[in-house]
Amino acid sequence: MNVTALASLCASVFFFVCFLLFSCFNYKAKFRSNYDIRNHFPYELNYELRFADNLFGNIALVLSLIGSVFFFIFFSPDKSNGLLIFTLISGVIVAFDVGLIIFVPIKYLRAHMALDVFLFTFGFLIPCAGGVAGLLAYNSDAKLPHLVMAILLLIDAFIQFIVIMNPKLTRMNKMSQVTSDDGTITYIRPKYYVLAFSEWLLIFIYFISQILLMILLSF
Repeated sequence: MNVTALASLCASVFFFVCFLLFSCFNYKAKFRSNYDIRNHFPYELNYELRFADNLFGNIALVLSLIGSVFFFIFFSPDKSNGLLIFTLISGVIVAFDVGLIIFVPIKYLRAHMALDVFLFTFGFLIPCAGGVAGLLAYNSDAKLPHLVMAILLLIDAFIQFIVIMNPKLTRMNKMSQVTSDDGTITYIRPKYYVLAFSEWLLIFIYFISQILLMILLSF
């Protein structure tokens, strides 16, 4: 087991959880409402805020993504395996992409959608390449854990494929307008914003892919 990769992975997951906790508490204090990943975009945790306005959350995010980069750099001692090198490159790209998605609002539509395309594409390719690498490892050494982890990685990729191919993905849901007895108009978000929820799902799956890769390469 690669101790450096394991430590980097643990740090990455830990700091990402810290980022979510700090940022959600900060969001509630700032906007007087709860943050819900089902209908809020990741960037809304920092919407119209300076980096320092969500200081602890953003520092935790940066540390988490640095941990992910180090994980992919060190997760495999085999630097000659083309599939694992491809996984390394994809993983580093997604780390930078996630960092940008959490700061670039949807009002910059082209930039935000370009970042989504990178997240969808390279996030999907990580478990694909890792799963195929696991199958090849199983063919050469017949270790059952390699087969099991390869299957899990390919299931991971399949779930991402379903998320990406959702026909409602590009549909922008509208808020419901509610008028109170005194004439005050309030807007209520739908229970789900498909694109926002999909971004969160793929970010979470990115970390799951890292865990699966770590287990795969531990045998």
